[in-house]
Amino acid sequence: MLPKPLAALGLIICLLIALHMMLGPAQRARVDDWLRGLRVRIHQLLDFSGRRRDARRARAETESLIRRVKASNPLPEGEWEGNVYRPKSFEPDKRKLH
Repeated sequence: MLPKPLAALGLIICLLIALHMMLGPAQRARVDDWLRGLRVRIHQLLDFSGRRRDARRARAETESLIRRVKASNPLPEGEWEGNVYRPKSFEPDKRKLH
């Protein structure tokens, strides 16, 4: 029951691809633009942009939380060496670790 419709669908897709290959460059560009627009509308319909919106909202909330934590717990005085922060009260451990 399922193999015949699936085979028919495959045949239709192959014929559409063959037709697309026979088009001239200008007509192929028009068809490609139309297909791209169709894809965008389908994505909007399925709300893939909602996931991006949720990701942006989560990123903004995370940045807000980081700012609040930095404001409430400022770093002690010290220096930056590249991406390493060394407080002035830093004393390396004198124990031999190996």
